[in-house]
Amino acid sequence: MTVKSYKPGDCSECGMALEQNPAWVAPAAGKPIYTCPMHPNARQDHPGDCPKRGRS
Repeated sequence: MTVKSYKPGDCSECGMALEQNPAWVAPAAGKPIYTCPMHPNARQDHPGDCPKRGRS
């Protein structure tokens, strides 16, 4: 399970300090950003195949 938080603190699963994800970028107002779970730095503005893997 991936632990997500919008504020600093400790992981609810293991207790380690949470770190900011360097690949995270705030989405433009009202426009979602789609990411590949295998390549979180692969972002696009529409759903579809991962641009790195070539499949969903």
